[in-house]
Amino acid sequence: VAYLGVVPEALSRFSPLLQALGVRDRFEARDYLHANACLANDFPGTPLPPHMLTACVTTLQRAAAVGGSHHDGSAFFLPDARSVLRPAPELTFDDAPWLSAGLRDDAGGAGVSFVHERISCELAETLG
Repeated sequence: VAYLGVVPEALSRFSPLLQALGVRDRFEARDYLHANACLANDFPGTPLPPHMLTACVTTLQRAAAVGGSHHDGSAFFLPDARSVLRPAPELTFDDAPWLSAGLRDDAGGAGVSFVHERISCELAETLG
């Protein structure tokens, strides 16, 4: 997952030292929130490249799996229909794509902004 590191198996014998240094056994919601914020900071207002979109979706799925939602009042950034990260509360899930073509973002920004098609309704609801 982007922005998160895993301790290599070769270092597992140093587990007591790693724990003393604050390395945890598993990631928590706040770790995924931080990784998500770093990703949004690195791609401000620009579409995510395909490999980073995949990493972003994976990070969001894992955050939801560990109970992530609005952690400490911070919102997750979700990719919109153009793969641009935006605060989750600014996005709408497109549950009727055959009807929503007229509601999509327009050049003036007055349209509705939909979450990316790779974000499920359940994931969008969980994270914002």
